[in-house]
Amino acid sequence: MILRTLTAAALLLGATAAPASAAPQLCREGFVFRAARPADKVCVTPATRARTLADNALKATRWADDDHACVDGYVWREAFHEDDVCVIPSVRAQARADNAAAESRRMLAKLWITTEGHVVKLNGSHYNVGQVKLYVRRSGGDLVWSGVIAAAEFPGYPGGSWGKKTGLPHCSGAPDAYARAQDVTSGRWSAKVPLRTGC
Repeated sequence: MILRTLTAAALLLGATAAPASAAPQLCREGFVFRAARPADKVCVTPATRARTLADNALKATRWADDDHACVDGYVWREAFHEDDVCVIPSVRAQARADNAAAESRRMLAKLWITTEGHVVKLNGSHYNVGQVKLYVRRSGGDLVWSGVIAAAEFPGYPGGSWGKKTGLPHCSGAPDAYARAQDVTSGRWSAKVPLRTGC
C-alpha cells in the first residue's frame, strides 16, 4: 500500500514537472538579474543591480508618509507593478529602459530549422555574441553534421543571432535525428530540435 502510494505520488509529480528541455532563464554575458524583488529576473548590468540593492535597503528612509509617497527629489522606481522604492528620476528612467531591453538580454539559446534551396538551415537567437557550435545527430547519438558560427547582433533578433546552412537535404517524413546548438561563452545548450536526415 505504501509502495503504491509513493508510486502514485511520483507519477503525479512527474506529470506536473516542467519538461526536461525547459532550461532555466539566464542572462547573457555581462548582465545579471536585477533583483528589485526576489522574482525580478530582468537582466541588467552589475552596476545597475548594485544600485538596485542599495536603493532597496534605503527605501524606508525615502518615504514621506505611511502611503509611501516619496520625499522631495525622489520618485517611485516602478521596476515592476507596485514597486514603491523611491529613487532619483534617472534611476526610474533606467528601470524602464532595462524592462524594455529585457528580451534581448536573456540567454535562452533558441534554435529553429528552416530550408534554403532545399537545404536544411539552422537558425538561432538569444545567444551571447561570439562562437556557437552546431550539431546534427541521429536519434542514437551518431554525428551527422557539425559546424561553427559566430553569433552577432542583428536588427529584429534578440541577443546574438545567427543562421547556418548545413548542406543536408531537406527531407519530409518522421524525424530520425535532431539539431542542437551550444553557446560557447556560457556552455548553454539549446533544446533538441527534431528533423529528418534521410530522404
